[in-house]
This record gives sequence, C-alpha cells and structure tokens, in this order.
Amino acid sequence: MEVLITDLTYMRGGVCIAGINYETLENIRPVLQYRQIQGEFIEENNIYPYAIVRFAFKHRKGSLPPHKEDHIFELGDVEFVRFVNQSEWRGKLDACASESLSSAFKDCITENKGIIPGTDTCSLATIKLNSGVKINFFDSDIDAVLPFKTRVSFQSAGIRYHLPVTDLQFIDYCIERFESGISRDKLKANLEDVINGSNYLCLRIGLTRPFKKSVDAQELCYLQVNGIYSEKLDLIIRHFMTQRETLSNTKSRLEFEDTTGILQFRIFNIPLINNEKELGEMNSFIASVNVKRFGADIVDGRFWSILVGYVRRKVANKAVKQEKLSCESLAELTEDEVALYEILRKWRNKKAEMLDVPEYFVFSNKTLMTIAKVRPCTPEMLLNITGVGEKKVAEYGEEIIGLINSG
Repeated sequence: MEVLITDLTYMRGGVCIAGINYETLENIRPVLQYRQIQGEFIEENNIYPYAIVRFAFKHRKGSLPPHKEDHIFELGDVEFVRFVNQSEWRGKLDACASESLSSAFKDCITENKGIIPGTDTCSLATIKLNSGVKINFFDSDIDAVLPFKTRVSFQSAGIRYHLPVTDLQFIDYCIERFESGISRDKLKANLEDVINGSNYLCLRIGLTRPFKKSVDAQELCYLQVNGIYSEKLDLIIRHFMTQRETLSNTKSRLEFEDTTGILQFRIFNIPLINNEKELGEMNSFIASVNVKRFGADIVDGRFWSILVGYVRRKVANKAVKQEKLSCESLAELTEDEVALYEILRKWRNKKAEMLDVPEYFVFSNKTLMTIAKVRPCTPEMLLNITGVGEKKVAEYGEEIIGLINSG
C-alpha cells in the first residue's frame, strides 16, 4: 500500500507515524507489532510529511475503537517512493478534510478534549480551517519527552479548542529557534503571522491511547494536533527539511568528495510569495554542494532568510560527458514535427498549471522542440536530450512517450 505520510508525532520511547492511503484517502497508522518506531528508522527511509512510502502491511492490528487505523508492518517491509509537491499535497488534504472537528469524530467529543475509549469513531482526521490559530508555549510539567509544551487554539464550527501539539517537525523547529536565542513571544508572533497568512490551513488531529490525567479524572483518548500545515509554514518546516533529508539520504551515481574541510556559508532571502525564481536558485545551489548546516528565520514578516553551511565538492573519476541533442528553433522542424511540438507544449502548459509552477520548470520550449524532432521510443532515450534528466524521466517519461506514440 502506498501511504502519503502526514504525521510524525512524539511519543514516549519513539515516534508515531500516520498518513493516508494515497489511492483511497483512508487514514492509516503504520505500527510495529512488538516495538516502537525509532527516529533512526524514520531518517533511513525518508519517512516525512510530503513523502509517499510503500508499506507491505501484514494485517490490521485489530485495535478497539476509536483506534481502528493501525496496520502492522515489519522493518524490512518499507520502501520510499517519492516526495509530492505542494499542489499535490494540498489536493490530497483537501480531498480527505472534514467540515469540522466535531463531524470528523461523529459528534463524540467529550468536553472538547477527547473521546471515551470504545466509542465507534475514528482516531485520525484532517480539518480545514477558515480562521486562524493561536500558539502558546508552556513549561513542561507532564510529558518528560518535550522540553516545553505547545498548544494550538482554534475555532471549528463555532467551538473553541485548545489542544496540545505533538507534531515532531514543528516541535523540532521550535526547539532550534529557542536554542538560537529567539524568545517565546517572538517565535509565537512569527509562527502566527506565517500560519495565518497562508492561503490554506489544515490541521491533522489524532487521539492518544486511553489514559487518566488524574486518579479521579475520566479515562479518555485525548485530542492532539499531529500536524499543522499551511502554505508558508510548509515552505520552511516541511519543504526545506525534506529536501535536506533527500539530499543527505539519496545516493548519487557519482562519487563525491570534499575539496576542502573549511565550512562556508551562504544566505538566501526567499520571499513568502512569488518566490519561484529565488527557490530555483537556492535549490540549484544546494544540489551542487555538500550541505552541513541549515537554518532559517522570518525577516520582517516578508521573507525567509535561509542560512546554508556547506563545503564544495568535486567529482571523482567523472566519466566523459556525452553530448546531448538540442534543437534551437522551429525552423529545424518538419510540419509533422511542429504538430507534435504543439501537442507537447499544450501538455506541458497544463502540467505546469496543475503543479502551480512556471512552464519552464516542467520543460523548456527548446527541450520540447528537440523531443518532437528526435521522437524517442522509450523513456530512457529521453536522457539523450538537453534539459531532460533522470528525475524528469521518472516523473514525465511515460506520458511523453504516450503523446509521441499517439501523435
């Protein structure tokens, strides 16, 4: 089963994973039979929000309601597939989102806090908010895992909730900011500006296992915020972190080594909106060096200041680069080739619109003209064309060959 990872949450002794079935949108919680999932396993397999991961589940765990989403897997039954882009991510969240927190849990929430164990409802949900959130930090007095407590206040269908946050990446980011010297009040203000200034805001809500907060208290499965997702917040906490992990965990076909042990730094200022050019420049730079440090902060509420610590690298035993094919103008094409070029161009424009990226991010006109002239027969043959790499072959190769064959 291919699972789109949506949540990584702190729990005593390990990490809890949650996501949705990429095809059916069913909520899934991958769990091990006799042990807890550790952080090393998460890192080794690129299990982060925005990732599609293939699990060979053995069976459902058979947990009593409301925890009915548990699926058993073994450590060797996992395969990272890819990271989705933000448009694809938002589409999946929108498709599975509930109208309100109350309706997501079948109107079974007790005192706006939790669910009574055994209640026939779910334990995972996606909530799309139309209003903003408030962030609050408290000294830790219950959960020894966290150095502080974070709560998010929000309103859903006229009801006000004040829930603890267990979102691992969100908490890690806050810890990093605090260790760098930022105050709680400043971080609170920065986070609220970014989260509430986005075009969309979704929360992933989960339930704890049943417990009592005191001897006299009622036993509940308590509501908690497993994930906070907004367009601008994701750019730093999700997109950049997963990009960094992909670079560090993905093995290249070429062997790279440092030319110097001296750490260098470069700062990128990325606007919160209309940032395609700046993001492209930073991504190209990151791909060309060995990243050793990575930090970010909001400046004036207008852009992210990204600090990259790196060492330059060189290619060892680099093979002689093969000359790639390139077509410079439409004048080089026959009438049939021009017709195919127009088919490819219309496909490219629709793809760019769907992904919400500039058209040249998919393919340039020059690359499409070359494809139309060469008419490759297999996705692998596309690699001989200027502007086509392995990543684009993996993403678009089959579609392009289909268009060539049908044209």
